Amino acid sequence: MKTWNYSKAFTLAEVLITLGIIGVVAAITIPTLIANTNNQKYRSQFKKTVSTLSQAAKMSQAMYDFDFGGIGEKCSNDGGKDNPENSTSICALLNGTLTGATYFNSVTDLKVRKGDSILSYNATIPYSALVWSFKDLSSFHAYTLADGRWFYFCI
Repeated sequence: MKTWNYSKAFTLAEVLITLGIIGVVAAITIPTLIANTNNQKYRSQFKKTVSTLSQAAKMSQAMYDFDFGGIGEKCSNDGGKDNPENSTSICALLNGTLTGATYFNSVTDLKVRKGDSILSYNATIPYSALVWSFKDLSSFHAYTLADGRWFYFCI
């Protein structure tokens, strides 16, 4: 008959202490991992937006013979109707090259989708996060791209 040697097993207290330590380490590291993941997501969205604007400038240079360096006019009162055939504004450049983009004459008119609801610009992003030295948001024009990304600019 075989006898069991229990001196080589873990006690319940040792197992619980080990699980507690693993829990504390996980509680410390998981928020950092989530923050790093969100940072990477925002960084990649930023790079994608910059790439889209760069491609728009290159396409405008090829099609209309001006890019961001050749902008000579301000956006009109309704910049969404500016046409690159007869205007060299940034709105004309973007209207002629961005497909599926929606123009907003003012950042304050911008609506952002969050889940199933559409929120106004002010409800989703704090004022100080976007505008550092300007007080009048009505002077900023904005575009939303087809995939939901958006950007704004002031001229």
